[in-house]
Amino acid sequence: MLTTLDWNIFHTVWPTGAVEQHVAHLVGVNGMVVYKKAASLRTEKREYEEKLDGTRYARFFIALILNDLLSEKSMCDVIRKYECTKSFLQQLQQTTATFTCIVQIFAERLSWNNLKQLLNGFQSRLNFGIKQV
Repeated sequence: MLTTLDWNIFHTVWPTGAVEQHVAHLVGVNGMVVYKKAASLRTEKREYEEKLDGTRYARFFIALILNDLLSEKSMCDVIRKYECTKSFLQQLQQTTATFTCIVQIFAERLSWNNLKQLLNGFQSRLNFGIKQV
């Protein structure tokens, strides 16, 4: 889905909230690396190695997009913010909803009812972009 990561956009949308920055730290995404890549500065091999870290940074970028969609931001705003296409966002929503459905079936077969219920609400939010009241 995401073939190349635009570091300038990534730097522009880098989360400023403490919670998002903490999550970035927990998954191993470093804001300084994003800044250096956006500014075309050299990064040390211990800081960022494309083969090992590229996927992690791309997944975090995708997670930021999904977070905005789940926070009920309009699709037009998300398209402008991340400079992506509507078809990309629709494909992302569809792929995520499909994966959620698979995990939901897995949870049901293992009798993990709480996880199944949680994912049920998540899937409807992905499909329709609205929270349950």
